[in-house]
Amino acid sequence: DKLQLVHKSLIDAAAQLGPEIVASPDKSQAFLDALPGMKSIFDNGLFLFSADGKIIAENPFLASRRGRDISFRDYFRTTMATGKPHISDPYISTHKPGHPAVILTAPVRDHQGRIIAVLAGSFDLLGENNILANLATMRSGKQGYVYLTTSDRTMIMHPDHSRIMKQDTPPGSNLMYDKAIAGFEGSGETVNSRGLHALTSFKRLQSTGWILAANLPVEEAFAPLKSARRYYAGGLVLATILVIFGIWWLMHAYLSPLTGMTRYIVMPEHASSQLPSVFDTGDEIGALARAYNTIITERQQEHEALRASEERFRNLFHLHSAVFLLIDGQNGDITDANSSATRFYGYDQNELLRMNISDINTMDKEQLAQRLSQITAGELGQFSASHRLKDGELRSVMVHSTPIEVSGQIMQFSIINDISGQRKAEELMYSARAAAEAANRAKSEFLANMSHEIRTPMNGIIGMTQLLNMTELTEEQQEYLGLIDSSGRNLLTLINDILDLSKIESGMIELEQTDFSPERAINDVIKMQQSALRDKKLVISSHIEPDVPGIVLGDQLRFKQIILNLLGNAIKFTAQGSISISATLESRLDDTVVVHISVSDSGIGMAADQLAKIFGAFTQADASTTRRYGGTGLGLTICSRLVKLMGGSIRVESTLGEGSVFHVSLPFKIAPQTETASKASTGSFQWDGPRYSILVVEDNPINQKFITTILCKMGHAVVCSNDGAQAVEAWRGGHFDCILMDIQMPVMGGEEALQLIRGEEESMKNNIPIIALTAHALKGDRERFLESGFDGYLSKPLQISELTGELKRL
Repeated sequence: DKLQLVHKSLIDAAAQLGPEIVASPDKSQAFLDALPGMKSIFDNGLFLFSADGKIIAENPFLASRRGRDISFRDYFRTTMATGKPHISDPYISTHKPGHPAVILTAPVRDHQGRIIAVLAGSFDLLGENNILANLATMRSGKQGYVYLTTSDRTMIMHPDHSRIMKQDTPPGSNLMYDKAIAGFEGSGETVNSRGLHALTSFKRLQSTGWILAANLPVEEAFAPLKSARRYYAGGLVLATILVIFGIWWLMHAYLSPLTGMTRYIVMPEHASSQLPSVFDTGDEIGALARAYNTIITERQQEHEALRASEERFRNLFHLHSAVFLLIDGQNGDITDANSSATRFYGYDQNELLRMNISDINTMDKEQLAQRLSQITAGELGQFSASHRLKDGELRSVMVHSTPIEVSGQIMQFSIINDISGQRKAEELMYSARAAAEAANRAKSEFLANMSHEIRTPMNGIIGMTQLLNMTELTEEQQEYLGLIDSSGRNLLTLINDILDLSKIESGMIELEQTDFSPERAINDVIKMQQSALRDKKLVISSHIEPDVPGIVLGDQLRFKQIILNLLGNAIKFTAQGSISISATLESRLDDTVVVHISVSDSGIGMAADQLAKIFGAFTQADASTTRRYGGTGLGLTICSRLVKLMGGSIRVESTLGEGSVFHVSLPFKIAPQTETASKASTGSFQWDGPRYSILVVEDNPINQKFITTILCKMGHAVVCSNDGAQAVEAWRGGHFDCILMDIQMPVMGGEEALQLIRGEEESMKNNIPIIALTAHALKGDRERFLESGFDGYLSKPLQISELTGELKRL
């Protein structure tokens, strides 16, 4: 009776929990904190678990435990599997070591009867104020005792506390105990596992399957009988009757309040009513009664608030300007409609209330019912449909629907929006958007691949240039190295903008305003192309008119990029003959000049109908040129857009088989005549920190050589791996302070290797810094790699100063 009453109080508390409380951890915690009667019963704690086994709230509250997964617990799994309240097997209490504890559970259901949470309470069976605590001290005669055990031989309660929660009575050691485990109920004479010859009684509790047993030593049990046989047999019989009656009277007096409470609660006429004050005693039973009355009071308040809420909903429903329908969740009948709905559909109120939603919605009836049933409580489902008006006109509508409870019934509250005009516009936009998205995806994939493939060899070129610059060089070598370094860095900067074509198209390139010499810039570009000119045995000439200013104010890098693309284009399409570059002053106004640059060649030329499309992205005048001459079709596009960005113009004159002439006009500010010089950057560095053991993961031999040399010159110990799989094995077998990890490698890539290392580090509790060293350098790549678990990011081509700074930072 005690266990059933405690369990019923928990079940009644679970009935008060609705989806809105379960969905909010704070509301759930407030609910548990507001159950004082329950807390006095479940002294080990009250818990609310989500349907997937996560702790939502508990009392006492421990912030570190919120969200912990207990789905593997037997009591949780049994409750979810059966859908019924459950009393767990005893377990050792975490509050008082050695004490047995038990958990009682009750499922929490939503309005549709689905389990959305589990309410649980735990109490110590040996607790001082526990309703079963007296069982631990109960005696059977003078030397006998009472104990409680499970059917798997685990001792729950026993006078010898050292035996509690142990299975120390093996089969065969107590024959009567073995029979009780097998299902026997009653009394018999036996020798227990400790060698005591005793009279033992067993009774199995139906609600839990536990076995209550009493041991009375035979010597004590039969002593009165022996005496009675000799002296007072008749008196003993009378005494026995009196003792039995006394025990019955005592038990009846002790349990009658519990029995009375249980009978009062289960009577239909007392449903949802409080217990009378006669049950409010000062002991544990009184605490149960007060807790039960608190629950009933809270439930009555909730019912009153629900009625007020329904009244407000009715007023809002009928007065709102939007189209509202209330639909029976079972059969789809329209049970209510506001005045806006009658105006929209053309039916009067009585006509709509005699209709089913399928009379309006052209969707298949079964499909519509399935769509509505998929919308769960507390959610706003949205789907489009076609509704027929009274005059037969079809309108495209957007239906927003959610289940609500009205007077105890589940209804679908639907808001109808007319989207006929929007639907026509969407259909027109869809085809255009699909084409644009396909083109954008193709461009993005192209740019990503080009970025990686170009940056990998560029890392070797610029890296080896930096290493060479650290050696002893002659003045002539220093000049050549300066041109190589300058060319490499210019090419890298140009690659950054070329590969991020979306940046150019959106106008996000910022032009620098620095002093530079147009003549020197043109000569630098010619020097960069000398090797290609010699290979094809082409003659190149340049002419700068004297009136062209010696120093102008503008973006030298973009100017060189334009000249470089035009000159490279001329070399590519000229098999023999000559190329010329000239610069003239087109106009001058105050301190602003327009410089005209022309690049002419004696190459293959173009037909007139091909000139219109050569400045388009990813296109060439003739598709066969890609196969014969190579190229991506981006060079002239970059030129055209950079020229426009700088405020100039570009055009082409060409005759098929005779060559082409590109004309570029660019405005500049005139700058004072100052001498400018370009020298190779000094490739020095300093390292004043500790010496580290570094694992370098890189599949390119040149890049591997460059990075290893730099790190060794700093004084670090370096180990190299050719791919991610080798890196993981090296990390497992050695001690490293840092890892430089390439991303795109054969066998295993850098991101996969990172995840393997991070996964194994969880058990080691020791995270090694891992820096992404990659040719993926488009917009957003840095953020993506840092979010995936890398501690740092370095893009190729690698700069020594950036490497030094990142090592010091980490």
